[in-house]
Amino acid sequence: MDTSERSKAGPSELELGRHLRELRQALALSVQQVAARCRLDVAVIRELELGQHAADLDTLRELAGALGAPLSLIFMLWEAQDPSDDSLEPITPEPPGHQRDEQS
Repeated sequence: MDTSERSKAGPSELELGRHLRELRQALALSVQQVAARCRLDVAVIRELELGQHAADLDTLRELAGALGAPLSLIFMLWEAQDPSDDSLEPITPEPPGHQRDEQS
């Protein structure tokens, strides 16, 4: 993912950022303390929390480690977002052996 793609954040990043901030605050940690615990810059953490920067998996791993939380918790918080938020479409699993029609 190049820098221009990483900087584009959408509605789901806003929600993820809000959850990251709430988790950090629940642990009574400042942004500076989290940054000191991982290899991320204070500005990047702030941008993530504000939904102004999209996070890749390595970044989420760094944050999870700095917060002392399993990465799965970050994803569970993200997935548990407000069900009235229709900006994300649910993923419907396909039965085993089903081939998706690529021409749609």
